[in-house]
Formats: sequence, structure tokens, C-alpha cells
Amino acid sequence: MYSREKILSLAPDAVSAGKAVECAAPWRWERAEGTERAVWGLYKTPAEPFTTIVDVQQQRFKCNCPSRKFPCKHALGLLLMLLEKPDAFRLAHEYPDEVKKWLEVRDKRKETEKEIPDDTAPVVESAWNWQNITTPQRLEEMLEGSETLENWLLDLTRQGLAQALQQGPDLWLQMSARMVDSKLGGLAKRLRQVPALLQLPDWETRLAAELGALFLFVRSFKKIETLKPAMQCELLQIAGVNLKKEEVLKQSGVWDDWLVLSQVTGTEENLNFRRVWLWGQTSLRPALLLDYSFGDAGFDTRWQTAIAFEGEVVFYPGTFPLRALVKTIEVQNKPVAEPEGFSSFPDFLKAYAEALSQNPWLGQFPAVLKNVIPAVRQHQWYLLDHARDRQLLLQTEAMTGWKLLALSGGNPLTVFGEWDGFVFLPLSVWAEGRLVEVCD
Repeated sequence: MYSREKILSLAPDAVSAGKAVECAAPWRWERAEGTERAVWGLYKTPAEPFTTIVDVQQQRFKCNCPSRKFPCKHALGLLLMLLEKPDAFRLAHEYPDEVKKWLEVRDKRKETEKEIPDDTAPVVESAWNWQNITTPQRLEEMLEGSETLENWLLDLTRQGLAQALQQGPDLWLQMSARMVDSKLGGLAKRLRQVPALLQLPDWETRLAAELGALFLFVRSFKKIETLKPAMQCELLQIAGVNLKKEEVLKQSGVWDDWLVLSQVTGTEENLNFRRVWLWGQTSLRPALLLDYSFGDAGFDTRWQTAIAFEGEVVFYPGTFPLRALVKTIEVQNKPVAEPEGFSSFPDFLKAYAEALSQNPWLGQFPAVLKNVIPAVRQHQWYLLDHARDRQLLLQTEAMTGWKLLALSGGNPLTVFGEWDGFVFLPLSVWAEGRLVEVCD
């Protein structure tokens, strides 16, 4: 079942593989025991030993060491020692409590892992509402600020969009500052981004859509106390209320084999951001890991495009949950399969419309498009469907467009990207049995 090469191939990197060989020495372990199902041991340290468990049959690992790599060197070392030095293990007739509990949880999870969750948020709605996300005092300030924004939007639309264009960026920046004072930081950010929209060729359509979204928000926010908890959470997060990661991770999540489809990095208002998109290969649902950092601080290096892992992902509450956190990782380097996707543009746009019906303020809609062909016309890039009679406008630099065309060779591709209702941003491509990033 196992060989030295197979065990070392499970290591997240070459350094971990080398350390695993070192950990496979019996003198490094206080105790090593096992059954046909699992092995476990106590790895010696200057302080408390690390407890390491390996489910040999299911190839699952658990260790309480502080390493962020998975499987860690201790788990791989224990498995390697079982292969090469089995006499170092004592045959056990029953499991210690910690091992027994872990195996029981795994067995229970295995019975239900094929169940596909419904389209609602995986968190329990009753665990989230405005009372445990914000205070009555802040809510009152936000309500007053949203009323101010509502009146301003009505005046703006009465004057006409052309008049708004003539007044320049200060019009939007001044109202943005007022939203900051009203604890509506999320709306303030949207208003600061409007001047950039006004530089686009289709600025009228973009501006009208953004004003409509803002107006829908303020009208909805006035009724927040009468709405369902999921919508309350959605509105508060749009307003700029941040949920603590620790509270999100307390909720139950979705257990699946997760494929890292892509990652996008950039800078926004002097703040570095990274969007990592995951795809559940059984649940068939996307998940967004959104991180921010200041200055030269980097990001977690675990999420490299095309890797797959088994684990639990917890979604932030909302009406169309996308943003998520990884709660548990049990197996990395899982086999990667081409993700399911939309076989036609009408199916894709229908799914987008359904998503908007749940969350009208949806920013990026992630989608896997099957059998599409990149094309360029008058310096503008598109994706054509397999019949070449429908097209999607691409948001991409020329170099990325040419890269898509080179990977395609004129043949259909599977492309993953983000749709914002106007343009599609291609992020990665499934070509010749592998996932390739195309967006720098």
C-alpha cells in the first residue's frame, strides 16, 4: 500500500520530506503504537511531546505540533517509520481516548461526506443577526448615515448623470467622507471608486448600476430589523462591519476535496489584497479566501494554484455565501480533477441572475466556463461559445489574451474567472490535463 517514494511524495515540499526522514528514527519517539487501522505516537520535544496520529487505511493525519505545513514532518515520519522499522511499534488492543475520538469523527464524516449541501448558507442562521454583530448605537449611526445617502442619491438622479460627471471627483469623495463619519465604511469605499468608473467607455451604464445598488442598499437597510438574519448579515458586511474570524470558525462548514482554482493579488487604497478561489469537487460550490496585508507583509503560501486538499471550509454568513475560511486540512496533494462548469452561456447567465436574486450587491461571480474559445476583434478580447455565435467580453491585458489563445490553439478550453455583470476576468485555464494561471 505504501512505499518510501509514495510517503515522501505526500510532503508539502522538499524540506518537509527531508525532515520526515529524520523523524522516522525510533529514538525520537517516546512511544509508538498501532493497530491495523491506525498508528500513533508521542514525538519527543524539550517541552511537552507532540501527539501524532495516522489513519493508515484512509491516509489521514493529525498532529498537535505548531507547523502550518500539512502533512507535517512528524506524521510523515511516523508513517515512514511504520514502513521501514515496524518493530519500533507496540501492538495495541484498544485506542487511547484521543485516537478513538478522532477516528470516530472521521468515520461519522465518511458516512455523510457524499451528501451535497443545499444552496443556503452552511452556517446556522440563528447564530447570526445584527444584535451579535454590531451595537444598537452603531446601528443607529449607520441608519442616520444611510438616510443622508438616500436623500443625496435622490437629488443626484433628479439633476441627471451628466451633471454629476461635470462636478468632478470631489462630489463623490465628500459624500464618501460623510459615510466614514456614519460608520458606513463599506459604502464610503464604493463611493471613492466611482471616479474610476467615470473614465470607462460605458460609464453611463456603470454609474447607473452603481447608483441603483446604493439606493437599493439604503432602502433595504432602513428595514434591517425586520429582515432574515442572513440578509441582516449581508447588509452589515456591505456597510463595512467586519466579522471576527474566530467567530466565523466556530460555525460548522462544508467538508470536501477543495481545488485551488486561482489567486489574484493587487493593491487597493494602499492595502495589499489577495483573492484565492477554491472549488469543492463534491459540493460543486466555490469559496473565496480574502486576505489583506500592509506594506511588505506577505500572505500565507499554502494556497498555490492547482493544489487540492481535503478539509472543512466555513463560509461567512450571507444570502449567497462566497467568502470563507479554511477551518481544517486533513489531506493535501489530493488528485486534481477538472472542475464542473457551465456548458453554455445561457446557463451561466441564468445562474448569475439567480445569484443576483439572492444578493443584488454581488461583486464577483465565480464561474467555470466549458468549451469556450478566445478571440480578438479590434484589439478587444472575447470568449466565444462552442458554436461561436455568442460572446463574452473579457477584462484582460493583451498579453493574457495571447496566452489564452496560445493555450487554446483554436480549440475549446475550460476557463475559470470572475464575472462582474459587464466583463469576464479570466484567471486560470484547464489545458492538456492541467490547471494553468493566466492572470498575472
